[in-house]
Amino acid sequence: MLAGMAVAARSHTRARWTADPLTWSMPELIDADAGLSAVSCPAASLCAAVDSAGNVLTSTDPAGGPSAWHPADIDGTERLKAISCPSSHLCVAIDGHGRVFSSTDPTRGAAAWHVTKIDHGRLLDAISCSSTRLCVALDGDESVATSRDPTGRPRAWRGLGALDSESTPGLFAVSCASVSLCVAVGNPGTPIVSTDPTSSATWRRVDGGDMGELIGVSCVPSLCVAVDASGHVIVGTRRAG
Repeated sequence: MLAGMAVAARSHTRARWTADPLTWSMPELIDADAGLSAVSCPAASLCAAVDSAGNVLTSTDPAGGPSAWHPADIDGTERLKAISCPSSHLCVAIDGHGRVFSSTDPTRGAAAWHVTKIDHGRLLDAISCSSTRLCVALDGDESVATSRDPTGRPRAWRGLGALDSESTPGLFAVSCASVSLCVAVGNPGTPIVSTDPTSSATWRRVDGGDMGELIGVSCVPSLCVAVDASGHVIVGTRRAG
């Protein structure tokens, strides 16, 4: 299937394939010079993607084809690892050298992006922003940095240190559904949950034993879903009341 899709894309066909309730376009090349790392779409009128060459590519018409995507070099030639856009008025990206890039007008080009170094010399792996009032970033040593003002100076970011000193390092993903619910996952595979993410004391590993290496998580206020590389899904539901 993937091979067939690639051939169709190279021949510039406009064929589409459908899986209700969405109709998907064929792959379209928007970044010929580097591999894309991540994408975030806070609305149908804005998507922002980052690549391995320090570019952010934005579009106000994501279905409009390659010409609808506009690149901006915000990090030289460094790889941007992840991006989170909680609204059309805030996008926050991270790189492998402890830097955070933020913009309140992400489609306005490189000049609209501002850099803050929050984790000197370390690889930032993941970021999630629930709103303009909370962003959470992870590094490769299972350490967390949080901010209530992600567009602010370095002092606006607070390092919490390692979330779980008894486990081996390795957090891969984080999702913040709100200012009162964030979940991080990695190896070993039991989610680490907080109802007050800016306080290190509130992050707690879920009881229940090793669930394997979890590589992704996505949360809404009442539900979190984590996945592993072996095809498993783990669902957490929030108690009512």
